[in-house]
Amino acid sequence: MNSIPSRKNRLRPGAGRFRGATIFTLLILFFSPILLGAEEIVLSVQDFTVESERREYTHIGKGVSRLVAMELRKAENITIVEREKLKKVIEEQRLSLSGLTEEGELMRIGRLLTADYLVLGDIIDMAGPVMIYMRMVDARTGEVVLQDEIVEELDAYDYIASSLARSVIEEFGRQPEPSTMEKIVRREEKKEAAIITLSRGIDAYDREDVATARRELEQVKELDPENETADYYLAKLMINTAKYRFLPEPYYFFENPATLGGIETDVVLYNQTNSAGQGWCFFFREGDYDYRFRELSENRYTLEDDIRSRLGYYFPLGEKGWGAGVEVLIAEINGNFDDSPDLDDARAAGRQFYGGSFALGKKLGSISLGAACSLFFESNTAWGGDNPIYEEFSRPSYAVSTGLRIDMGRITESVQVGWSTATYDSVDPVTKEIEFENESPLFVQAAIIWDLNNRRTFLVLNEVGDFYLGSGDFFVRVLPAVEHYFWKRLSLRAGAELSAAHFEEEEETRVGFGALGGFTLLFPGTGWSLDLNVTYRERPSRVVIGELYPSFLWSLSVSREGIFFGEH
Repeated sequence: MNSIPSRKNRLRPGAGRFRGATIFTLLILFFSPILLGAEEIVLSVQDFTVESERREYTHIGKGVSRLVAMELRKAENITIVEREKLKKVIEEQRLSLSGLTEEGELMRIGRLLTADYLVLGDIIDMAGPVMIYMRMVDARTGEVVLQDEIVEELDAYDYIASSLARSVIEEFGRQPEPSTMEKIVRREEKKEAAIITLSRGIDAYDREDVATARRELEQVKELDPENETADYYLAKLMINTAKYRFLPEPYYFFENPATLGGIETDVVLYNQTNSAGQGWCFFFREGDYDYRFRELSENRYTLEDDIRSRLGYYFPLGEKGWGAGVEVLIAEINGNFDDSPDLDDARAAGRQFYGGSFALGKKLGSISLGAACSLFFESNTAWGGDNPIYEEFSRPSYAVSTGLRIDMGRITESVQVGWSTATYDSVDPVTKEIEFENESPLFVQAAIIWDLNNRRTFLVLNEVGDFYLGSGDFFVRVLPAVEHYFWKRLSLRAGAELSAAHFEEEEETRVGFGALGGFTLLFPGTGWSLDLNVTYRERPSRVVIGELYPSFLWSLSVSREGIFFGEH
């Protein structure tokens, strides 16, 4: 590689005015980071302009600037304005992301982004090497506080980006990360095609052409397997975020309908969810059927199961930002009770549900809204024992839910509320009399998801409340969980559950505990994925009011995306 030595010129703000600075002032400046802690600095790295007649260099300014931003992002207490936020502000100002060159416009954008400094650059094709001229501008005053210039062959793009980033980092009196310094020391020559392809991928990302962006970035990884910037943007293109989800009662929509807002590709999903008492699971059971009864307290033996099968299709709809979903559901919820371990006079009751749901979602910038309606037939099952069988029924019922989702970059918040006309039966554990058609609870669910590692590691805090408006009872649970994606094919998740059940008639609040776990298998290039979630919890009994029932739940989903809309 033939290289021309680089030339660097640093311009600190007001250098001439501070030549007579006192020793006291210098000491204050030196010790202030130690006394007060290093100040957080917010940088907005703009796309570099390009002067070249080569067609393949059209978008090279995007690629080089993102490489510089990646190295800056590693430095301590330096925050880079995310590209999505920059794009949003520019669109709101009716400007062009690629044509943002006027200094007045740059200053205005910098203030709207609440950035401290803007990093700008020009790339000049010298018919062999390229000359890159970088400058950093104070977003408040417009003063150029740093200039740096480097001339290199473009295949040394890691060295170029790390050297420019080092200038910025050291300007703030800080040290670059060891990995940044290693790229400078190695001064490695790579394939120029990798930085050209990366630049095309980022341009497709800006145009929201997901399929092209993913294809180009994956090609970068073939040319340069260690390319961190390609990894970063591939992670951003992941459709799935945290896969742990709250499972509502079967007659509600499968998840918060606000997630349909902005959906970019269609998805077909089949879900099977089963729940049973402690000591039983779908692949292993000891003893006979009676083994599955649980003694909740003295003379209170119950068995509670539910089985749900759901088929759904979710797709983008018409105007940008709209999404819709339809689901078909079959579910059966059973409850059994006896006051004797002999189980010779057990009562059995339950509900069956057949129906479907329809949901709409709309994305409005960083906010998504959604609503869903479920229509189904609800039928009861007869009680056994010595009591006469009451009249069976089958009638239409419905459920509605609404949701809100707020995307704040690395933090996502969501809220969902649902109400249904579905009912359930319970039994008085003393008289064994049936209490017919109790109202289902209103539920409220809220979640916060933190992206800790470029959409590879997530921390989830979920809160769910079931409120029985007629009786005054409620069941609230808090579920913290963590999930990590390994490679591109596997994610593992685990968490805990802390619950509080309040029974108004008994004037008692009981605390329960639980745990959850699961995994997701992804099959890149096919659109297929497989999800398994397993939960153990202590929840209010559906049969005996005032008791907590230990329950084991598993939920298996198989899905495929990109069937008719978009590519997987």
